[in-house]
Amino acid sequence: ALALTGIVLVVFAVPAILDGSSSSAVAVVAAALIAAAVTGALHGVNARSAIALIGVLAWFSRGWTSPRSRNRAADLLVYAFAGAGILYLAQLWLKGSL
Repeated sequence: ALALTGIVLVVFAVPAILDGSSSSAVAVVAAALIAAAVTGALHGVNARSAIALIGVLAWFSRGWTSPRSRNRAADLLVYAFAGAGILYLAQLWLKGSL
């Protein structure tokens, strides 16, 4: 996980910041890339990991705007992924895999 983080920082984040890109945007994209790489490496690439990762990223995306200017699309995205996660867990529970 630490090696993947270092690769993302050296290959993507540092060159992007040195080229003059917005440091905030680079940090957000780098964090998402690191989260995806580490989740895939530690938990495997499967539906459960994908739903968890997308749900977490969607939840944190709500905080990028102020509550006054937050749009309904971001909230609906969070609720949609939360619902998908609940349905997936229910499916696992019914199969007896949980």
